[in-house]
Amino acid sequence: MKKRKKSCGNDLLNLCKVLDTDYIEYGGKITRADDKCFYFDCSAGCKHFIPLYDKTSCDMNLDFGVCTNAKSKRCGLLTFEHQAGFGCFEAEDYNYD
Repeated sequence: MKKRKKSCGNDLLNLCKVLDTDYIEYGGKITRADDKCFYFDCSAGCKHFIPLYDKTSCDMNLDFGVCTNAKSKRCGLLTFEHQAGFGCFEAEDYNYD
């Protein structure tokens, strides 16, 4: 497992596997944004990001979850909300009718 360049002060981040498709800030090889593009991450409402349940607060822990996108290398892995999104992010479909 690769060493992290950045820590958010949460022990769960150290349990997240680092993949080459993760953003550079979290040990991967993908640059999130430059002059030509911007890639979303799980926190922007990816329909495949299933948040963990926080037993202490009896609420969802939106910082960490599991990716359920079968097409993603992160599928089934613990994921920090800002860690990934390149090539696998899909926005939640909302119906405003």
